[in-house]
Amino acid sequence: MSRTNLVIGSRASPLAVAQAEEVRGLLTGHDNTLHVSLLKLDTVGDRNLNVSLAELSRLESQTDTPPAAAAPSGHLVPPKPAGEKDLWTRELDAALHRGDAHVLVHSLKDLPTTGRTGALAYPIPHSTMLAITGTLVTVAAAAAAAAAAPFTLAAVPQRFDPYDALVLRADAPPPAGLPAAALVPADPNAVDDPQTQYAGVKIDLREVLPRGSVIGTSSLRRAAQLSHRYGDHFTFKVVRGNIATRLGKLDAPSGGYDALILAAAGLRRLGPDFASRISVRLRDERYAVGQGALGVEVAATDGSALALVQVACEDAGSRWRVEAERYVTIPRAHVHASGLARHLLF
Repeated sequence: MSRTNLVIGSRASPLAVAQAEEVRGLLTGHDNTLHVSLLKLDTVGDRNLNVSLAELSRLESQTDTPPAAAAPSGHLVPPKPAGEKDLWTRELDAALHRGDAHVLVHSLKDLPTTGRTGALAYPIPHSTMLAITGTLVTVAAAAAAAAAAPFTLAAVPQRFDPYDALVLRADAPPPAGLPAAALVPADPNAVDDPQTQYAGVKIDLREVLPRGSVIGTSSLRRAAQLSHRYGDHFTFKVVRGNIATRLGKLDAPSGGYDALILAAAGLRRLGPDFASRISVRLRDERYAVGQGALGVEVAATDGSALALVQVACEDAGSRWRVEAERYVTIPRAHVHASGLARHLLF
């Protein structure tokens, strides 16, 4: 059955809306008779900006979870899972279950790596998975879990730069002595082949910021990696809000920050005013699983939406890379039981 109307569910932040518009453009570019509208929703993570994500996740996990409720479609709305990633997806999930939205657009790094992904658009042979990840882990197990999931990751559009970026204050001079590929954007058309595109670029952030500089981030992963590499050279301070809000705090005379760590892809997606900020690509740090990519989800039972989204939005190369990243971050107990803990990304 062909579709004439689709509703995209998205968080209401400027970056989330830009990402939803990106997907809307792919859909209408494929079929210019298709009417695509946006449903903008605030999530738990958007509404609670005065506490860190780790603390908010802890508080949310202690609240009572109501029993599963039947949506008008007849599906059961599952109890909320614990974890930071659910802070960005819960309200969107509910809209998809109710039928208020037909498609959800996420930053793929915000999606849990287990119990969520639907069937692959392109099955990955064992030999190919081995070549991508260096291990033969969980292909069959992931496929079995996907078959039971209420959502299908229908498409992964072309991935943007997956690296984090150290964004400097607007009044800071450009860092001296760094190679061009160390700056963002070195290539405004860069997508998702970072291992070759930026190979050999080495950066010492102590040459960019003096000892005692305050770096804003809400990510434990980012702060932990830089603390491990640079010891006590930097101080890390939580910063919350959308990207424009965070940059405003960075640039404020009394903001208390010397730099921020943000996803390079987010800066690019927000347009030239953001992408032109002086930033240093953190080439030596591990980026989050799926960072720089979008995940386009539909209900597992909505075959027409699935077919349309796959044809209009899917980029096979980006899909294979992010699925490989997601597969090697399976539950830790399974990893240790199989003796494959060394293959974890982080």
